[in-house]
Amino acid sequence: MNSRTVYTVLEETAKARPSGPALHQPLGQGKYQSYTWEEYRQAVQEIACGVRSIGIAKGENVALYSETRAEFYLADIGIMSAGAVSAALYTSYPLPDLIGNLRASHARYVFVEDPKSLHALKGAAGDLQLEFILLTGEDPAAMTLEQLRQTGRQ
Repeated sequence: MNSRTVYTVLEETAKARPSGPALHQPLGQGKYQSYTWEEYRQAVQEIACGVRSIGIAKGENVALYSETRAEFYLADIGIMSAGAVSAALYTSYPLPDLIGNLRASHARYVFVEDPKSLHALKGAAGDLQLEFILLTGEDPAAMTLEQLRQTGRQ
């Protein structure tokens, strides 16, 4: 069996095509936030280090609640690169089902797309003790992805 990981493939691609386009996130009005393969790799490293720095352990389940977007992929591979398990939640599921999935997975941390998603999950969580990380936007109730990356850089 081949021992290559998702991170290894990302690292190899970033080395082979550092300035090549990797991800494009639409911002509206024909504008995009683009990431090169090197920027993608760097973001994933920062997220992985940040994840470990805030106490997420190897093998721990971490939930992702977001539509498909560049930040989802950065977080997804960052979580896996830290040795944790990335568990995507379907945004089309009703809140009670999402909370059931969170409860069953024993996830303590949830990466959420935006403040609206944060408040929806937080309001439905009941007695679940969850920590939230926002992929986009800001809210006093959660760390932002940029703050997590900064933690990882340190």
